[in-house]
Amino acid sequence: MQSNTAMKVGTDGVLLGAWTPSYGALRILDVGTGTGLIALMLAQRNPEAHIDAIDIDEGAVADAKTNVLSSPWSDRINVLRADFNTYANTCVDKYDLIVSNPPFFEDGNHAPDRSRAMARHSIGLSPEQLLENTCRLLHQDGRLALILPPNVHAKYLALANSNGLHQQSVMTVFPTPQKSAVRILSLWSWRFVKDPKVDSLVLESGGRHVYSEDYKILTKDFYLKF
Repeated sequence: MQSNTAMKVGTDGVLLGAWTPSYGALRILDVGTGTGLIALMLAQRNPEAHIDAIDIDEGAVADAKTNVLSSPWSDRINVLRADFNTYANTCVDKYDLIVSNPPFFEDGNHAPDRSRAMARHSIGLSPEQLLENTCRLLHQDGRLALILPPNVHAKYLALANSNGLHQQSVMTVFPTPQKSAVRILSLWSWRFVKDPKVDSLVLESGGRHVYSEDYKILTKDFYLKF
């Protein structure tokens, strides 16, 4: 279900849920869960994980709860309506993995619907706030996974380093072989890595909706068919 949430299921969420290394993560936090897609994908991939999925939007929380209750993993996913800034200041738990498909638009006109504006624009959760909150909640061996446009990723790179987080791996996503990158998937931790793992992925290699073999392999467990 996605009738109430401002941001519908999209490729960004699918990519992040499929790519994020969730091995060894017993406690996971999904920030801005929307429909609950990423939380559900991580629960499917990691049978040991218990996941808290938070969103500030009432409609998103309603949809996420419905989707989680309809899944085989409802006993391991806890959906909460919460603002991440408040949550980070009150939560006593530490997480092995924090994952987010965050709002990243900073310029231009905001959507007239406030819920959609909050989901798309960083008016309620700035990069600085997301990283500072993550640092409060991340276990000493924990990891942070994000998906961002290339220009916004560059901003996060500088901010993360100033907060003591270091990039472990990165995947650059291209819509087609001929087009420029549109997204960057990144994994961060407290551990310094001199040479982070670098990969790339092309979404469509043979025309509109003709997906590349690499994309099919990455997401094969989550699509009924291509």
